[in-house]
Amino acid sequence: MPSPPANGLSAGGLAGETRTVWAVEVRDCTTRELPQVLGLWDAADAEPTVTDDLAGLEALLSFASGSLLVALHDDVVIGTLICGWDGWRAAFYRLAVAPMFRRQGIATALVREGERRLHQWGARRIAVIAVESAPAAVPFWIAAGYVPQTDRSRLVKNLTGRAVADDPDIRAAGRDARPDRGRADRGGWRAE
Repeated sequence: MPSPPANGLSAGGLAGETRTVWAVEVRDCTTRELPQVLGLWDAADAEPTVTDDLAGLEALLSFASGSLLVALHDDVVIGTLICGWDGWRAAFYRLAVAPMFRRQGIATALVREGERRLHQWGARRIAVIAVESAPAAVPFWIAAGYVPQTDRSRLVKNLTGRAVADDPDIRAAGRDARPDRGRADRGGWRAE
């Protein structure tokens, strides 16, 4: 990871703060940068999921090439944000910044570019998944103008094994007739 240069740029932070931002480029991620993205997520202590691998990221870029934003400093990925848009709802995932570059406005720059992009694509509302056990996560999103939705719960299911389309038993039942056997782990269920 490179050291921040001595010549930072002044930029507005959240809630009217002034922060120093290093020479950072925010743009679409390329396939050659995917290993760096995975390394950043590990270094940033991002909550691991079943999609945190090269195949998962390659599938994301293949499906929606402009959905993974990266912040780069000296050609090194120091921040990420996934912008999800299905034509009806928008969501942000995997906002992560390298520890030595935090509190410099990089997360804000990623979010603002993501908002601009999603709005351009037609989004009118953006949902965010913030890890409550990460002390800065929820306060950051609130400062960015996002409001907790206390009357909803997030439910997830990791799809493992054969795809529904490839399994005649599941297709015939119209649902997964064999419930996953799992264990509670970090607030969610993981298949064993």
